[in-house]
Amino acid sequence: MNVKDLLRRYSIDEPIIYAKNLHGQWIKLEQLPPYTILEVEATEEAIEALAIDAYMALTVCRETSSLEDARPYAVRLHIKAK
Repeated sequence: MNVKDLLRRYSIDEPIIYAKNLHGQWIKLEQLPPYTILEVEATEEAIEALAIDAYMALTVCRETSSLEDARPYAVRLHIKAK
């Protein structure tokens, strides 16, 4: 599932999306990132997702089918509706 599919599943039309950078800071993304969703945790306020860049997902998944092997390349997303 990609970010667009995730937003559709949770009926979010106008998302505010943040990605956690390497320094632990949340950075607001201006457009939908090309990420493949690995894990989702939803609350009433927001959606937390572990995601991986689509290109990296293709590369990693071609070599291995383990979620644990993809985890080091993943980023944490925080998504909420406007």
